[in-house]
Amino acid sequence: MPSNAFLTIGKAADGELISIDAVKSGKTDLSCPFCAVPLIAAKGLVNIHHFRHDGETCHESLQQLPQIPGWDHFHLCVPDFLVNVLQNYAEAHPGEVFWYEPKHVRDLLKHNLIETDSYTGKYRLTDAALIITGQLSLSKFSNWFRRQLTARIHRKSQLVANNELHRAHFEIEAWRQQQLMVATTYLFELTLDNGEVIYKVGRTRREVDVRLAEVESEMKAHFNQGICAKVLRLIPNGGYLEQYVLYRYRLSKREIGKHQEYLSLDASALKQLKAAFTRAANDLAPFDKDERFIASGRWRYEPKRLDAVRKGIKQTVESGSSFGRPKGTTKVGSEEWRKQYQYVIDLLEAGNLSQEKIARMTFNSTSTVKRVKQVISKETPE
Repeated sequence: MPSNAFLTIGKAADGELISIDAVKSGKTDLSCPFCAVPLIAAKGLVNIHHFRHDGETCHESLQQLPQIPGWDHFHLCVPDFLVNVLQNYAEAHPGEVFWYEPKHVRDLLKHNLIETDSYTGKYRLTDAALIITGQLSLSKFSNWFRRQLTARIHRKSQLVANNELHRAHFEIEAWRQQQLMVATTYLFELTLDNGEVIYKVGRTRREVDVRLAEVESEMKAHFNQGICAKVLRLIPNGGYLEQYVLYRYRLSKREIGKHQEYLSLDASALKQLKAAFTRAANDLAPFDKDERFIASGRWRYEPKRLDAVRKGIKQTVESGSSFGRPKGTTKVGSEEWRKQYQYVIDLLEAGNLSQEKIARMTFNSTSTVKRVKQVISKETPE
């Protein structure tokens, strides 16, 4: 990997990874994720904000972290000339999903950018090709990107298990993915006192109303006039969609000072974007087992858990005891059971969310939410 020399992530004493953006300049309580040497936050005007070692700098921290295709860039590591070929084709044939030109077929096939359609026998652009041109829908991109994230985690986990990769690389990847998966992608509308309307696409892991108030305050200060801000659309647990939305609408981007997440849209484009947000939110499937492992933060404690399991097995064997959890340890409907599923119960009793959305928000399966509902329904007097 090419040398970068800029470490932008530190590790707290409790194992939490912290971005350089979240700390003040100077000495910190953080250490290097790779070598555990204390870190100093450097926030100058020449280089990007980064951490430097308060001691000898380790080799691992000097290596550039791998980018995430579909988030950090949208050329998907395809050769530049093929990216240009696809983009020129998209401009000449708007909305076309089939490839009709005889040129470049061999290269496009080699890089999995076209495939033979089973019904027509024609060459069809793959999801990857449509992402490069920004033509793939948000819903389909969501499915594609989630598969890529899971594959990256599996690959890094295997490399760590084979002692071919420092575990910090897995932890940083898992941390980055977690930040994206638990965030909400939003679409805000801001109407200025002079009648001008602009739109903001972004993501947040906080309450959306808090972020809306911040954006409104920032824009009031920039334009020096009153602004009415409101939420148009939300995609909970879809923070990873933010950059693709901005990429798709890159021709509508409007830079406002140092901010680049704003759009100028006409009525037709706005209608299409709102519809895309709605479909993406409705089509969003609950996290599967592998995704919940990342989104819930369990990846952070897995080494300790496995170590505890190994110690427990060893002690059990040495003492001659039997394995397994005693039957009926946690009785359904008991106080302990209610504590375990209190968040699910609260959301069910609120009555304004579907079981699928509750499962997604609480990182439980839909079947678990259904069972909890059945239990509390029996407890509720008619």
